[in-house]
Amino acid sequence: MERIAIHGTVFVPADERDSLLERTRPLVEAARAEAGCLDYSFLPDPYDPTCVRIIELWEDETALRHHFTLPHTAAAGTLIGEVVTERGDISKHLITWTGGVRDDVPNGPIPS
Repeated sequence: MERIAIHGTVFVPADERDSLLERTRPLVEAARAEAGCLDYSFLPDPYDPTCVRIIELWEDETALRHHFTLPHTAAAGTLIGEVVTERGDISKHLITWTGGVRDDVPNGPIPS
């Protein structure tokens, strides 16, 4: 199975970022409840107070396409569009293989 990852950034006024993240919380929760959604997050960048990172992981292209048809997806786009000052890169990635982060460390808990 080939999973789909979405990674991106958007930039908003620093004084509006926390409010945006709070207003999108119900939409994030709705996306996370969708069939085929493995992860869906809008995250504040800890080093740039104007940056919101978008991270999504989908079981497959079918699940992602369905996500784009749902009302909460459009609502999230509208909320972000109201405050975004700059759209960074937002990209879709096809994952054909998954393994440990390092070749010499197996998957699982990080060794002490």
